Amino acid sequence: AALKHRPEKIVAVSSSGTIAVSKEPKIHDETGGYPYDTVGPWHYYLSKIYAEKTALAYVERHHLPIVIANPALLLGPGDDLGSSTGDVALFLEGQVMALPTGGMCFVDARDVAAGLIGAMRAGRVGERYLLGGANWSFKKIIETVAKIAGRKPPILQLPVRFSLASAKIRRRLLPLFGKSFKMDDATIEMSSYFWYFDSSKATRELGFHARDPVETLRATVEEIIRRGK
Repeated sequence: AALKHRPEKIVAVSSSGTIAVSKEPKIHDETGGYPYDTVGPWHYYLSKIYAEKTALAYVERHHLPIVIANPALLLGPGDDLGSSTGDVALFLEGQVMALPTGGMCFVDARDVAAGLIGAMRAGRVGERYLLGGANWSFKKIIETVAKIAGRKPPILQLPVRFSLASAKIRRRLLPLFGKSFKMDDATIEMSSYFWYFDSSKATRELGFHARDPVETLRATVEEIIRRGK
């Protein structure tokens, strides 16, 4: 369709996970390559990588005016399906029993919406733009969400191998009590990684800015509680 109609600009929305993921708390930027070795087992991120490569190939071969946006984990209000805020909901349900060892960059969906408009207006063709807010450890995220929601956070912080073993046991035992364990192994494994990055390029070229992360987490918690009523 783009080849046929030749629009002035196309913004392809990808994920920061095609760039910013590592075992150590490194701050990534758009110069990073694709982390195939890390995200190989996680098909969602592989699909995003292949989509990016396809888009950039169309820029080179067919001169399509494509700009790629790479947002962090989207939080805040409006996630009616719970696709991005689901892990926060799992914590509020009592599913998270230990503090993960990794960390995450997260961002308010409203700020990303503004960033995508900026990408459409000012993004350079063939460039990637990371759109993120705070780089926080999962420990800090969970403890902040717990404070907002008036809940007690977990105390233990377990290595990922113990968390995976615990999840296996809970999946077997909880159904005996009429309950279920909803967190999958991929989510547990990913929580041992660091998804940190710098959004300076988007700030500089697109006018992107992220709001106070506590405001975003508060809006997320309020939305989840409202949906649950």
